[in-house]
Amino acid sequence: MPLQPMSPMALQRSQPLSPESPEPSDLFDYRRLREYASFGIHSLGRRKALALTVFAAVSGCAVLSLYALPREYDSEVKLIGQRNQVISSLAVPGRNMPTDADAPARAAWDTIMRRDNLVALIEQTGLVAHFYAHRSPAGRLKDRINTLLGRDLSEDAKLDVVLGMLEKRLVVSSAASWQGEGTVTIGMEWPDPVMAHTLVEAAQQSFIEARHISELSNIAEAISILEGHSALMREEVEEAAEALAKVRNVRIARSAPAPSPAPAAPPRPVRPSEASLQLKSIIEAKQRAIDDLEDFRKKRLLELQARLSEQKAIYSETHPIVVDLALSVRSMSSESPQVATLRREMNDLRAEYLRRGGDEDAEKHALASLPSDIGVKVELSERVLESPEEISKQTMLHQALSKYTALLDRIDSAKIEMDTARAAFKYRYSVFWPARIPTKPAKPNVPMVLGAGILAGLLLALFASTAADVISRRVFEPWQVERDLAIPILVRVSRTT
Repeated sequence: MPLQPMSPMALQRSQPLSPESPEPSDLFDYRRLREYASFGIHSLGRRKALALTVFAAVSGCAVLSLYALPREYDSEVKLIGQRNQVISSLAVPGRNMPTDADAPARAAWDTIMRRDNLVALIEQTGLVAHFYAHRSPAGRLKDRINTLLGRDLSEDAKLDVVLGMLEKRLVVSSAASWQGEGTVTIGMEWPDPVMAHTLVEAAQQSFIEARHISELSNIAEAISILEGHSALMREEVEEAAEALAKVRNVRIARSAPAPSPAPAAPPRPVRPSEASLQLKSIIEAKQRAIDDLEDFRKKRLLELQARLSEQKAIYSETHPIVVDLALSVRSMSSESPQVATLRREMNDLRAEYLRRGGDEDAEKHALASLPSDIGVKVELSERVLESPEEISKQTMLHQALSKYTALLDRIDSAKIEMDTARAAFKYRYSVFWPARIPTKPAKPNVPMVLGAGILAGLLLALFASTAADVISRRVFEPWQVERDLAIPILVRVSRTT
């Protein structure tokens, strides 16, 4: 092997052997860092087989993870909610509506993410059976292991698992503008693209129906309370009228020359009680809400069927638009969970109403006779009387009548407001970003996973080759001789072929 003499500058290296300054000029020793970096890079060339094996293994694991990891598909819908104070002001002209009382995006997250609402969504879409039938390879392997170990989940446990996943994957956000309008965004990430779209559509419909029920229920509750108070005031009016009639009959009997047998007083008609009136009002309100929801779903179903027929004439059966509309038609054809809940509540209230002895036909007859009876009371209260006791009873009757008529006016105003609220809800929410069946998975991100796998493979290959050179305790670089032995290198010997 020929010897290569070093340059004169290399022979006069006395400075590296001099003691280092106790106070270095830089925080980092950049020369040493460059030496370590060159050692690692050169180790890749010295350990090619090891570096290629580690790189291929890590990259292969990244590729296999794309198959093993569950895929997540993202579907999203956005609603615009509009305030409608014009119709409410027409119903009650003197009412001052607060700015946040009619916020369309108010409590959107609470309405959708309630446990009973999520359970209703799971039952409506058959999510438990679908989830365990379309598990990822890793999930199926886990289920097999649990089965072999005798740890099969019960139906309630499966429901809790799916419910927990739904709570994490379902994203609901709302934003309100300064004009009072708001946007509601409902998003879902799920392993199956069709189920992700179905869940978003069901959550959207559930939110709209729940808001419709909530807005009408508040007014219906107020009407039931007012009607209960009106029943009590009705009793006061009748008692005041009877007291006035008794005083008047006593005065006439004293002034008459010969008393004549008084005709038998007609029996008092059966009046509805306060509790029965409240129950009856709530039952009627729930029936109106059921009718409104069913009418809305029928109109929506007809619109979807018409759009589906139009798209089938243009596209094939497997086109995403056609599949999307077919799923929407199927979801709208089934009974809404909110309607089913309202029916159960209405049946329970009707049973309670009948248990208390309520009779719908009798109460309708009694309520129909109220205007004529009140006319008799008003006529009696307007007669000219002479006795001080009669004047006192007449004053009490006037006061009772004024309170009763005021309650009737408030009931009429509340009923008008309920009718206007039902009419205004048609224009309450509109969809400006409809949900679509996703065609590409949102997770895992293929470019990011492959890039991370390649980068991790390079880093691990560099680490493995460098560690192998360090563990071998062999000298590969000139700076190792200078630093370990503290002697300069005079000649470098290289191999020649």
